[in-house]
Amino acid sequence: MSEGSDARRVLEARAQALARPRATAREAHAGRTIYATFERGGVVYAIDPAFVVRAAHVLEPTALPRAPGHWRGVTSLHGELLAVFDLPRLLGDDAPPLPEGVVEGDARGDPEPARVLVLVLGAVRAELAIVVDAVGEARALADALALTPPTDGTTARLVLGTTPDGVRILLADALLGDPRLRIEATTTSEA
Repeated sequence: MSEGSDARRVLEARAQALARPRATAREAHAGRTIYATFERGGVVYAIDPAFVVRAAHVLEPTALPRAPGHWRGVTSLHGELLAVFDLPRLLGDDAPPLPEGVVEGDARGDPEPARVLVLVLGAVRAELAIVVDAVGEARALADALALTPPTDGTTARLVLGTTPDGVRILLADALLGDPRLRIEATTTSEA
């Protein structure tokens, strides 16, 4: 065999390896066993902790006019605007009532601004927040093969599946990339 045919075989093998489809988000989660958990509306959710920036009490979000029902509004976190969402409404589930902001008194008894508990998510920095009722512990969950996959199209894009004990595992990268969680700026000019 010549040196040229050996090089060609190596290049063909590399090309075939590169031509294979990338792992889907579901396949990428298959080996993951530890998840951050939280509760909203009586449902326990789990998410890859690599996408959890923090849990925080933030000022009650300011509602946006004509925003979809899953938008809770916007709030400030360390001086940056942060969009806040209600996950059950986004998933099309029966939406439990949104938790009311907690109002606490200061040392003089004057009421402080209302605050809500959120889980701040992002790939590199804080990108968005979801309202939560409680933050749970990191948990090892059942292998992806034991999950019941979602059947609803909206939910199927964002949920890997549900464990036998009822925990819904979210696809964090799909959630962060969901176009329904973005506001596109439009400009209009008046003549």
